[in-house]
Amino acid sequence: MWVVPNSFITEDEEDEHDHVTLWTSESRPWHVEFYRNNSSYQINFTTGWKNFVKDNNLQLGDVCVFEKIKKSGISVKYLPKDFLKYHGIPHSNAVTLKVGERSWDVKLDSHCRFTRGWCELIRGCQLKPGDVCRFELMDKKNKKIVFQVTIVICIK
Repeated sequence: MWVVPNSFITEDEEDEHDHVTLWTSESRPWHVEFYRNNSSYQINFTTGWKNFVKDNNLQLGDVCVFEKIKKSGISVKYLPKDFLKYHGIPHSNAVTLKVGERSWDVKLDSHCRFTRGWCELIRGCQLKPGDVCRFELMDKKNKKIVFQVTIVICIK
């Protein structure tokens, strides 16, 4: 079972359906049932979630990003924790994210999520929901980890 915030699925959407469709970059849909927990007010994914996890080889520590999209469903993107481990990058490390000639120092938390510094990059690049960031590991010498970030702007 997986939990997402209460506001992620509106009550109107809940009245229409008892399931959501999850999409990854593979363009293959997974139908996942959900229910609203009345005591915690969170949405719980149930039937179908295990298939999604198995089919995408998700493991403990992987980071998933859920985004509501215009086509029916929710877009899911994830960063495997093993990617960082494979490249010898400690979880609590600072990384440098370069966009063109500009750069931001950003911290990674124990779950490989960007923390301190990430909001500054979002503001500096004027990122909006739906924009896509592609991260390419450029350098990990001298304990300084550098990613080149390419941004694809979402056009509505």
